[in-house]
Amino acid sequence: MATSNKASPNQRKMVLRLFQEGLSFRIISERTGLSKSGCHKIIKNLIEVPKLSPRGKPRSVSSDQVVKFIEYLKEKTPSIQAKEIRIKLLEHGICTENELPSIPTIGRIIRDYLGMTFKIIEQIPRETTSAHHDTLVNNFMSSILLYKPEQIHFFDECSVVRTSGNSRYGHSLLGERAVEVQRYASNATYTLNLLCNIFEIGHFEIIEGASNALEMLNFFQRSVHEKNSMGNPIFNRGDVVVMDNCGFHHHRVYEGRLRNLLNQIGVELVFQPPYSPELNVCEYVFHLMKEKLRQNSSFTYDYTELAITRALTKVESGRMGQIYRKCGYV
Repeated sequence: MATSNKASPNQRKMVLRLFQEGLSFRIISERTGLSKSGCHKIIKNLIEVPKLSPRGKPRSVSSDQVVKFIEYLKEKTPSIQAKEIRIKLLEHGICTENELPSIPTIGRIIRDYLGMTFKIIEQIPRETTSAHHDTLVNNFMSSILLYKPEQIHFFDECSVVRTSGNSRYGHSLLGERAVEVQRYASNATYTLNLLCNIFEIGHFEIIEGASNALEMLNFFQRSVHEKNSMGNPIFNRGDVVVMDNCGFHHHRVYEGRLRNLLNQIGVELVFQPPYSPELNVCEYVFHLMKEKLRQNSSFTYDYTELAITRALTKVESGRMGQIYRKCGYV
């Protein structure tokens, strides 16, 4: 097929579409009838920052329609880049090629018109945006709020890794390696099993290595005999234990045994909706604990179990009520 460097509007749109599909410029050239250099120039003009200011009357590139479309793209995909926005503006017919805003202009629209700032993206699972997930959360909250706050207990596990504390970078003379004797040569992992209520941390245990379904069952077999700070049993008839959907929480044998154990003392077992850590009181306690552990990393490494215990005892009882309120249970 004969090639041409003169592209019609339809050919430009076709070049753009084929480029977004990931095709090479050779294939794009064959399908559009344009030369490879012509196809490359069309794409280059769309995604590169102009080095020279355009002559003539300034273009009106910040129309309400352009600003609203950029706002829509940024709210939908915060990580989208300015060069991708230029392609989207043209692809959706928001503006013509002559009216297409430059990359710096798009940056000014995002910063000045929309008041957006650059920050770390908080990744959320796609499942949490579905209507089905919303239904699960609503059903969970409707059922759990039938209990009084003091009847609701939360259980979860947390890994605590005893890191080495050795710096990875240092200085040395040019051409020489930077060598330093390690303070510690190995890491170790502990697991914290935690049970808490609106008044206090009811019971916790620290084990070496990872947890599993048997460890969970053993933890509750001891917990049902524990007393609170007032000398009363942790659990009362009519209470409920809430935990997340960790795989071994649903163990085909041990989940049933745990339910039977709790049913014997009149306590129900309920699971949170998937992908809902914000509903788990224990997650906030873990955050407070790890803040304490980071304050003295050397002590945490040397005496990890003691450091965990001290950090948990420093979580004031008043904080538990605040966390319950934050999660929506009060």
